[in-house]
Amino acid sequence: MGDWADGEFLKGSMKEKDDFGWVSHPGTDGSFIIVADGFAVAKGAPHKEAALAWLKSIGSKESQEAFNRLKGSIPARTDVDRSKFDGYHQWSMDSFAKDKLVASCVHGEAAPAAFEQALNDGVTAFIVDKNVDNFAKRAGASGQRVPINEIVGEKVPSGKADTACIASAFSRSING
Repeated sequence: MGDWADGEFLKGSMKEKDDFGWVSHPGTDGSFIIVADGFAVAKGAPHKEAALAWLKSIGSKESQEAFNRLKGSIPARTDVDRSKFDGYHQWSMDSFAKDKLVASCVHGEAAPAAFEQALNDGVTAFIVDKNVDNFAKRAGASGQRVPINEIVGEKVPSGKADTACIASAFSRSING
């Protein structure tokens, strides 16, 4: 599940393992899709000292423990008091610590924007018409070359493939 869901479920007074649960997406064992939020202070920022103080505050152990429990995400810091976190957080922190960290295509971290748009168009078309060939055509429309091993986990001799190749791999996974 998306980490945000944990925070929303708890906010709605739902109980872990009674009202909701979680599993890894089939075929992703050993991988942790990482999405990171980042904050920066611009060069020449008019209130640099205040901005740096804010960054120090939100980056503190105490702030990370308080914020992430509510949001549902895991802290960027690894020195937090894990006992303050629920079962989902514990599971996520364990996965983050031991599994291979992979970039998220959906969040624009693993592929160029044109590839992401073509893939989204292909998925949308597939949801509407369930036509694998139409999915492959739409998803391959950008012609972008991306590191396929990072996207679909398949071995490709060059380590790179165009979106049509990735769409083909995805359609194979849909059809078994």
